[in-house]
Amino acid sequence: MQYRLFSCKARLTGYRRFERIAIATITILHCHVLQYNMLQDKFYKTMSKENITFRIDSDQKAALDAIAAGMNRDRSYVLNEAVATYLEMYQWQIEEIQKGIAEADAGDFASDEEVKATFARLTNAD
Repeated sequence: MQYRLFSCKARLTGYRRFERIAIATITILHCHVLQYNMLQDKFYKTMSKENITFRIDSDQKAALDAIAAGMNRDRSYVLNEAVATYLEMYQWQIEEIQKGIAEADAGDFASDEEVKATFARLTNAD
């Protein structure tokens, strides 16, 4: 997607031209962030909410606050995103482990040759 916020015929030179391009780019990015945030707000408002309390290191709290401020969001939003990502990753891992156990229970193992070929391919990769 390309945006033109000023005429190509304008004679902008040096720093002023860079400054206008930078401001236009920041403005466009900010608009996209606001649109994304509004969509996220609609999504999260439809979810049922529950309160949870836990202890956190003060440095981690400060880091969360800095991230939230950079995203123009509150700490709760950042924590919800982090928990969702964590759960998605570990649920995937648990599912893959369960699939592996089922394959092992069924006797579906790689042969010695397959293991050696895979090991050779991965260790000799350039």
